[in-house]
Amino acid sequence: MEITKERPLTNKQKAYVIEYCTNGYNASQAYKKVYPKVKSGYNSHGSRMMAKDGIKQAIAKYMTKVEAKGERTRESLDAMYQDTYDQATTLKQPSAAVSATTGIARLYGMDRDGDTAKGEEPVALSKDDIEQLRALARSITEHELQGPRLAPAASTGTKADTTPEVENGAHSGRETG
Repeated sequence: MEITKERPLTNKQKAYVIEYCTNGYNASQAYKKVYPKVKSGYNSHGSRMMAKDGIKQAIAKYMTKVEAKGERTRESLDAMYQDTYDQATTLKQPSAAVSATTGIARLYGMDRDGDTAKGEEPVALSKDDIEQLRALARSITEHELQGPRLAPAASTGTKADTTPEVENGAHSGRETG
């Protein structure tokens, strides 16, 4: 049996590894960005790239370097936001849970209402991803409905209850209470 030595990665393959690691681990999106002249078949090309041992090793090496430097990755930020969300729901703080969910959406480019910014492609979501997001949204809605409410200020039912600054048009834009 002949042992073949794997060739070093080309510059394009190295760029693919970096793009893959920084775009949220989307192989077809990475392939499309690194090989822009290719007009179709990104999924199959990306899958072929991911099947190569040299690519797998380079990805592992790149991620090890990033983590050793203490740099943030999309994956690590996702985990941080998820922890924040879990804590917020445990403490029944719906606004913090919504903030964490918004952070997750921003990580994956889902905060643009279908509009692509700076020529970026939208992130493809699997059916499982979509179901998880729906469950997350339902959970947030349930917590908002069940969460603690601030008691409204006691009202005497007189005109004196309204703020004079608002009536005079001098409202500072801040809510009090």
